[in-house]
Amino acid sequence: MYALKTRPTDDYVVFAPPADVDPTSDIEAVIRSLNGAPLAADTETTGLGWFDTMTLASFASDTHAVVLDMTSEDHRIAVGILFQRVLAGEFEIVMHNAQFDALHFDRAGLVDGVELLGHTTDTYTLASLIETPDNDTKSRGLKALSDDWLPHSAATAAQAEMHLMWAERGWSSRSAWSKMHPRNPAFLRYSAADAIDTRRLYRTIHPLAAAAATAATLERERRASQLAARMQRRGFLVDREGLQQWLTDAEARAVELLARLNAHGIQNPNSTRQVRDAIEAELRSAWGTKEPPLSEVETDALLERMLPNTAAATLELLKGSSAIVTDLLAHRALTKTIGTYAKPWLRESERDGRIHASLNPLRASTGRWSSSNPNLQNVPKALRKFIVPRPGYVLVSADFRSVEVRLGGALSGDARMLADLRAGLDPYMEVAKAAFGDDATEEQRNAMKPVLLGRMYGRGERSIADAWQVKEKDTPYEELFERAKRLSREGIDARYPELKPAAAAAMARVAAGNVRIQLPSGRALSKSPAMAKDAFNALVQGAGRDELVDAGIRLADAGFADNLWLCIHDEWVLEIPDTDVEATVERITSIMATTFNGVPIDADAKVLGTHWDK
Repeated sequence: MYALKTRPTDDYVVFAPPADVDPTSDIEAVIRSLNGAPLAADTETTGLGWFDTMTLASFASDTHAVVLDMTSEDHRIAVGILFQRVLAGEFEIVMHNAQFDALHFDRAGLVDGVELLGHTTDTYTLASLIETPDNDTKSRGLKALSDDWLPHSAATAAQAEMHLMWAERGWSSRSAWSKMHPRNPAFLRYSAADAIDTRRLYRTIHPLAAAAATAATLERERRASQLAARMQRRGFLVDREGLQQWLTDAEARAVELLARLNAHGIQNPNSTRQVRDAIEAELRSAWGTKEPPLSEVETDALLERMLPNTAAATLELLKGSSAIVTDLLAHRALTKTIGTYAKPWLRESERDGRIHASLNPLRASTGRWSSSNPNLQNVPKALRKFIVPRPGYVLVSADFRSVEVRLGGALSGDARMLADLRAGLDPYMEVAKAAFGDDATEEQRNAMKPVLLGRMYGRGERSIADAWQVKEKDTPYEELFERAKRLSREGIDARYPELKPAAAAAMARVAAGNVRIQLPSGRALSKSPAMAKDAFNALVQGAGRDELVDAGIRLADAGFADNLWLCIHDEWVLEIPDTDVEATVERITSIMATTFNGVPIDADAKVLGTHWDK
């Protein structure tokens, strides 16, 4: 065996066999030390991109670790054999941010990464089930969690040693990963420490996660991880020719806008001083023609009120008053789209024509899916059409019908709403009838939708009126308030009297310090007492997320695993063959349809066609 010299503070053994040595005996020594618990696994790579490659793979128990050279054929064969044992059920795996590592093993040809995730527990997921994340990925990193939960973090100390070595060599954090030799002792110790901490973190937080969530919840999240990994592995096909043409035109437009800004003295659109001076000069000139003309004091006061800064929100309010602002905002939006989306998509899709975004099932505060590298949740509308299905396929968007009010009604326990929902009535139309009469129109029904949802979430009349005033700026506030009062009380409270008290009860529980909101699925959300007013909303959104994940699992089990294309917001997008589309869509909606607390929740689907453009 090839034991690596460790630091005096390290309370574990590290084996690091050379590339030309069979590592089987070292691997077996680690497996013998598992004591019935999962084997921790971790990878080190040349970078975080989809086409970066593995350099090291480490496996560990609490007391022993082995680090293998992924440039060695002998070591790769040994890892492949190890994973065959995992898939056969001999032992389980634990990884942190498991999709990343599993897909690296997959791309290296060592194992089917999606299948491996079916035998894996992810400590990132465990931590997120214990404490709801607030989109803060740093606090869910292995180093941060190890520092928080473990008496001593092996990885933190190893990372410090490695960073010191980088500094001595003059390496940047971006380039160092691809420069380190696989036999570098600091690199080997770092890789081993990651696996050791992953295993020890699992031992510490798994009992807490098992107490905070049901076994069914843990399995749901494991299945969600498999769905996400399958979609990332397949990737998203880019219409590179169309995108390149758009980029050429956009860059020409950006040059044109910049020339117009230059004419106003703005050489650098990111310069606060240049932007402010130009807009101020333009506004002073325009106001100078007013009759009667403004005094210098009045002009200064008006500028201070209208142009307190050059932030986007401030400039948006000036779009109708300033041509410079219109051009500046257009230039900013265009250059952001070019630099954040168009160029990276073309660069990242150059090798296989696809972008392989990382899909994250449990990183938003409600547990809704998010995506990164790139973020597909906020793609500019102008570019969505350049993400396309495979030839011979079309995209279909499927979601639950009126899911928010159905879940809210079911969770509120309001007897009248439950009866309406079970009878197939539309609550939005029922409250419209209560407010406007039995001949209420579709327009009135739509007008009652935000009022009903606002009331369901515990919003008062003033809060509803405040929201309306954003769109109805010319309507007197008191008129909006009286309307909100009448519609809330006559349209909603009279028909569904238990709706608002349910939100108030949820808020009171959190305000009193009961910060964990238990979802019917078995998952729990954390909500600060300072945000208690959002408690019922979090309950509904969290339940909706779990229902959507369950629908994706049902679709996968029914044969649509390879057709699931993207989970975004509150819908599934599927890529289906362009033959028998109508029958396939009908089958999809049938599979998705479900019941929640006895309330039927049907699904709708829309054929998007050969472009992701809606």
